[in-house]
Amino acid sequence: ITECSRIITEQAERMTKLIRQLLDFARRRAPHKSPVNLKILSGQVIDILKPAAEKQKIIFELIKNDDIPLISIDPFQVQQVLINLVMNAIQAMPEGGHLKIELHKKYSCHSTLSNGQEQNYVAISIKDEGKGIPKENINHLFEPFFTTKNVGEGTGLGLSIAYGIVQEHGGWIDVKSRVGEGSCFTIYLPLEVDECEEKS
Repeated sequence: ITECSRIITEQAERMTKLIRQLLDFARRRAPHKSPVNLKILSGQVIDILKPAAEKQKIIFELIKNDDIPLISIDPFQVQQVLINLVMNAIQAMPEGGHLKIELHKKYSCHSTLSNGQEQNYVAISIKDEGKGIPKENINHLFEPFFTTKNVGEGTGLGLSIAYGIVQEHGGWIDVKSRVGEGSCFTIYLPLEVDECEEKS
């Protein structure tokens, strides 16, 4: 009876989590933007996930390469994206290692954004030393319900929600990975010129 109760409880918790993610996916609110310091926001994500990382002997490193101004984003939504990607990186390193979060400016473009024209972005890269992602899976990572995790460990909605949030901010997420060498997820967020600065 005790074992049956445990299984029922675990499955109920899993279904609750799935329903919450489905609601997030279907009813995601529009971003409420405000000027945000990305280094501080990234540091907050590290503080939240540090206990989980330390359990697996993972060392965080936060690198800021450029002088990055305040950026207009929804801090709650972008924090949600960062937590999702960093948590995935932690789970990819069961044997421990280094996990880098790197902030830098990049002049780039995406084929479906800004008519393919290059513009300034702030790039946030999350680099792990985990098992990596097979090439055939990379193009499917952001599809709803696609997951490479074991049954009961993932719903396949986390990355879809993350990509949708970044897309609503005018950006995208890029992935580079090699099996056995780790992965790098890079979030691109447009570096918008402040209207007051533009007029001066």
